[in-house]
Amino acid sequence: MKHKSQHKSHSVPGRGKAELPVEKKDRSFLERTDSTVFYLAFISLFVFFIRIKFLHIPFERDEGVYSYMGQLILDGKTPYIDFYELKPPGLYYLYAAFIYVFGNTIEDLHFGFIFVNIGTIIFICLAGKALLGKTAGIIAAAAYALLSLAPHISGFTVQSEHLIAFFVSGGIFLFLHGIEKNKASYFFGSGLMLGMSALVKQNGLFFIAFAGVMIVCHYVLTRPADRKALFRNTGLYAAGVATMLLLCFAVMLLHGAWDQFIFWTYDYARSYSSAIPLADGLKLFFSTLGRVMDNYTLFWLLALVGLLLAVFADTGLGIFKKIFFSLFTLLSFVAIAPGLRFYGHYWIFLMPCIALLAGLFFYTARALLRKNFSAQVSGGIAAGIFLLAVISNIARKQDYYFSPNPKKILREVYGMNPFPEAKVVGDYIKQRTTAQDKIAVLGSEAEVYFYADRRCPSRHCDAAGLLNAHPVSSGFQREFIRDVEAAKPKYFVLFNNPISLMVFPGADTTLFGWFNTYVPRNYRLVGIADMISPQETRYVWEEEALTYRRQSNYFIGVFQRREEIQNLPAR
Repeated sequence: MKHKSQHKSHSVPGRGKAELPVEKKDRSFLERTDSTVFYLAFISLFVFFIRIKFLHIPFERDEGVYSYMGQLILDGKTPYIDFYELKPPGLYYLYAAFIYVFGNTIEDLHFGFIFVNIGTIIFICLAGKALLGKTAGIIAAAAYALLSLAPHISGFTVQSEHLIAFFVSGGIFLFLHGIEKNKASYFFGSGLMLGMSALVKQNGLFFIAFAGVMIVCHYVLTRPADRKALFRNTGLYAAGVATMLLLCFAVMLLHGAWDQFIFWTYDYARSYSSAIPLADGLKLFFSTLGRVMDNYTLFWLLALVGLLLAVFADTGLGIFKKIFFSLFTLLSFVAIAPGLRFYGHYWIFLMPCIALLAGLFFYTARALLRKNFSAQVSGGIAAGIFLLAVISNIARKQDYYFSPNPKKILREVYGMNPFPEAKVVGDYIKQRTTAQDKIAVLGSEAEVYFYADRRCPSRHCDAAGLLNAHPVSSGFQREFIRDVEAAKPKYFVLFNNPISLMVFPGADTTLFGWFNTYVPRNYRLVGIADMISPQETRYVWEEEALTYRRQSNYFIGVFQRREEIQNLPAR
């Protein structure tokens, strides 16, 4: 009597067996000893060693405002009522969780996000293994490890896109594993993970659609058709997604924030995403693409070659996998497009796809080389080409990886944005205030609130929401003014920087007139951060600030409430 195979399989059109799982015997050089865990551990330790050197890099404004809002969640505040942003509430609760678990400093959050990155690397490896075999999975993991570090995608930050990459790669692995093992629970778990990605940022909806389509494709392509499994597993996947979304909706309803939640995450977000004309968006796309690919070009080329070989060459790759990689590439690009802004950190959405395509390059190149060489030689050549890309990247980026200079990195990536200076100002204020003191910031650097661990007297903690040309902005400015005048914050910080105070065409500028009247009457200058050049910022404090002559129009002014000042000469 013949023993049945341990792996369940189904026939598919044009093939004898289903495409998942991949073939059990793969003789490439990495797979002879079943050493996936060893290579994953090595890659993870390598990433940990690099990222531990990024701990002290100050936040840019997005990660700063999310971290501050995480603090507000831990204070018991409610999203969209006590503070607002355009993102779904899962984002703020996750940052709150990281602060609760790891701590309340930039070093703590950078440390916590190391594990997010390593978790994503592991999921990428397992997804690549399910699709293409162990070696391709390891190569995909190594590719992601380096690609996710790229400076011009904000790889050194604690950006929310790193969280989405984690949930998306985890969700993809789970539904692939569900197909491979024919276990229904994995589909529900996949839905939970991908549903969570959409609760971090709305872009996660594209990946929810991707996984749903691929689950249906698998069962449609399987012969004989298993309609029971199709309806059961797609239903479980949809139930997982729905569970996360309904949980979010329930929390918003219970907190009485439903109307504001819809306004910020849909109505306002829709106007934000349609603000840039297509022609300007295309210019932004190509200018950003060049920076994103800088010193990572070989990985992108290998990914492109892998995709082209998969689609057009005879590599033995079945229709399911061709659809998988083609659709994943398309929707990953679409995910960075809403709003046509193409900020560097948006491109993190693409990195799981580029990494898996690097694994696909190994798979397809080896398949073509096997027509003329042995399996070991073919695998060695394909892996060697990838290894050259790795060595080239590490050699070119060794200063960034192993001897990072925080201010130099921030200047190269963000130009004259006042991110290093915001950390100095926040620390200065923290040393001179108590937990009960309020501070106010005119600018988009909400990270000052996080550094100082002090609260804004208003729910309007980000000037970007006050200087838009949206109909609500004028009312928000008046509300901010009332809140500040009532609270009399101990310090008021001005970021005189055209990016921090970006005024959209047609926006109300009442706020500036009020500031120019209110602050000189009630506050006295006690600090200046004069951004003289990308390399030089001059800090002057207390008495020296009163007589200092600025050398740049880019500066931060720190003002202290007059009744709080003792023994300071009149200005």
